[in-house]
Amino acid sequence: MDKNSPLVAQGWDKELAYGGIQISERPNWMSDIFGMDVMRDEQAKALVKYWNAQDLNKIDSNSPAWSKFAVFASDPENQLALFSGGLAVKELVQKATAFLSRNSATSTVEASKIGLQWGKGNMKQGMPWEDFVGTTLPANSRLPQNFKTFDYYDRLSKTAISAKTLDTQTLAKLTKPNQLYSSIKSNVDAVAKFKPADLSGVTLTPAMIANREIRLAVPAQTNATQWLEINRAVEYGKTLGIKINITQVK
Repeated sequence: MDKNSPLVAQGWDKELAYGGIQISERPNWMSDIFGMDVMRDEQAKALVKYWNAQDLNKIDSNSPAWSKFAVFASDPENQLALFSGGLAVKELVQKATAFLSRNSATSTVEASKIGLQWGKGNMKQGMPWEDFVGTTLPANSRLPQNFKTFDYYDRLSKTAISAKTLDTQTLAKLTKPNQLYSSIKSNVDAVAKFKPADLSGVTLTPAMIANREIRLAVPAQTNATQWLEINRAVEYGKTLGIKINITQVK
């Protein structure tokens, strides 16, 4: 196995835990199930025993149980705990890491067709994406500019939508991919904690919202290490009932 691989913590030293989710930022369900301050040996052993007994080629990668375990097992700091405990998890770790590192975009658009230019500020990056999202929604869905948290509200489905772009090709995002998780998590938290807002005569309250979504655009050049962090954030959103739809822009 390649010692320089950024996807699996080789040697299990802290230096290679660099890109993992910080303990303070990890989803609440991870703390509830595993305990992040002290590794719950018996729980970890039971989970590893369960997944090791499964045919890894037949695991339903869409099942919530696998998704949660994959988030946990793909984190380098947790891998340290698993391996130091003598647990046979090599194949599980590889499977979990591969799952979280997948390109999970559900659609692709060309930047030139929607007028998006990465790294050129909100007017050339954020606004073109926001306009494009609007083309996929009912005509009266757009909320007033600068509305709190959300950009669109589909009255028929009672879905509130936040349009976001995330440039993964900046130096900071390439060298510190865990920033991607933090950035998306911040968006998710804002959506989850939304309070009544009113602007230009338009009112939106939590009681009016049945579904909350984030429509996220990322560059098509996003690499596997970055997808791992993005997908961790997607799983975090699921725990709060928030759907994140990702489009890659090329």
